[in-house]
Amino acid sequence: RTAEQLQQKVRDLLAFLERESAAAAADGYTPGGEPDLASLAYTLQVGREAMAQRLGVIVDSIAQLVEKLRAYLRGEGEGIYQGQVKPNEESIMIISQDDDMKAAFDKWIERKKLPNLLDLWVRGLDLDWYKLYGDKPPPIISLPAYPFAKQRYWTSATLKVQSADIPIKTTGNLKSIEAIIDKVDCGSIETDQAVKLLNTLV
Repeated sequence: RTAEQLQQKVRDLLAFLERESAAAAADGYTPGGEPDLASLAYTLQVGREAMAQRLGVIVDSIAQLVEKLRAYLRGEGEGIYQGQVKPNEESIMIISQDDDMKAAFDKWIERKKLPNLLDLWVRGLDLDWYKLYGDKPPPIISLPAYPFAKQRYWTSATLKVQSADIPIKTTGNLKSIEAIIDKVDCGSIETDQAVKLLNTLV
């Protein structure tokens, strides 16, 4: 969701790949004992939510992927596709929904024109990744989870804590969800009171 979380995600994935490679070497496997590249790509493409900050690379091996991720963290951009999806980006939305463009994307997929697809995806294109794999996609594998931002939120020590057992009177001006939300926004009722009122409308 943010540039900082994208960088953390890359660090987490890089650390994961380095651990897997080290474990494979320790077990006596030849290089290549790390995760299958196709499974890794497929998991990241269809098993994760596409967010505002996007990064993509085109590689032929895990070793090449590791190098690309390291280069990204060093601030090097060669062969790395990075973009930010802007809210209400109408041009990309129109492109994604247009039938002729969908047909063009299908041809790009068929012809493996990955740079074209990746360049548009990092800008916000809604890409159907499943079409890259045909009838037999690779298995989903376990990968590091999303790095949530480590932020703390404190409430004021002077806030009044009102008992949930106190009855709430539903007056005429609170007979709609919008009115209840407005009351929460202006601070005239507490959140737990709002939840009770909303429940009476359901």
